[in-house]
Amino acid sequence: MKQHNEKVLSKVLPLRRIISIALIVFALMPLAAYAADPAPTIKATDSVNVRDKANLNGKVLGSVSKGKTAPYLGEYAADERGVIWYKITFKDGIGWVSSKFTEIENAVKPITPSMPGNSIKATESVNVRDKASLNGKVLGIVSKGQTAPYLVEQATDERGVVWYKIVFKDDTGWVSSKYSEVIPPK
Repeated sequence: MKQHNEKVLSKVLPLRRIISIALIVFALMPLAAYAADPAPTIKATDSVNVRDKANLNGKVLGSVSKGKTAPYLGEYAADERGVIWYKITFKDGIGWVSSKFTEIENAVKPITPSMPGNSIKATESVNVRDKASLNGKVLGIVSKGQTAPYLVEQATDERGVVWYKIVFKDDTGWVSSKYSEVIPPK
């Protein structure tokens, strides 16, 4: 009987080792795939100043030359004009760059209107138009105090007025900054 048990064990132990190794390999596969994903970066589409705050009043810490990249920290903020700023690693610290002169590369999760803080709030009742202009067709109204998802896109009309692109009734439209404001991400 002892010989029979030893024979069975001699066949079972290698099988256990194979199963154990297979389980370890399968468990580590997601980690290997994750490690292979490149880290998100911000690429300068033009030379861009790096500032200590997410607005034009921030102190200039330096600049990133056109075509160069910097590690993106996954945070962003909108300034008083509605311009999005990206938080980056810069030299031995942290800084902010304007989205007007940069683009995100290798981002796993792009900025979308569903992210917290990407919205506008009507400061007065405001017409939603199909173009960023008073000449645009009126699609509807956002009433004073109401919010709408902001698509992080803006345009300036012939008068110099900034318009924000929003989600409106399962479509998109434009609202004037004269009657709305961007609610920055928290």
